[in-house]
Amino acid sequence: MAFGVKRFFSTAAALLACLFVGLTVCLMHVSAFSGGRSTYYLHSPSSQAEMTNILELRDLAALSGESVVYLDVGEKGSLTEEGKGLSEEGKEIAETIMKSYRAKPEFVEEIAGTVSYYCYSPMLKGGVELRGKKINLHIAVRTESVALGTPIIFGGY
Repeated sequence: MAFGVKRFFSTAAALLACLFVGLTVCLMHVSAFSGGRSTYYLHSPSSQAEMTNILELRDLAALSGESVVYLDVGEKGSLTEEGKGLSEEGKEIAETIMKSYRAKPEFVEEIAGTVSYYCYSPMLKGGVELRGKKINLHIAVRTESVALGTPIIFGGY
């Protein structure tokens, strides 16, 4: 009987180790946004965050945000009111993202040819307060790229 119990516990330990390794690999490749060039924010959801492009296992506990830049979003260009080039495909991507995350745009601003949508999504955790509103999804649309960030985009895009 002791041999059966010992065998059971060694099999159970091996199974748990396999599950832990599998879960770890999955977590390291799970992102709020798929595709694009990712930057992860560690230790703080602010511009003081440590930023990295490669997420390691030890970083999971410190993960506090992410941004992704999608380049070459399209050739179709339209003009904004200020005469800056803005991709129609970029606008469509922004609308699709807002719809898929059930995000409500709290405010929109245009600066130097970039249209930024500051949104709140009930599907994303956390957020920062901007202009008295809770923001946890930032979408920046330019002629050549679309960038997404949660809670907002820090650094360049």
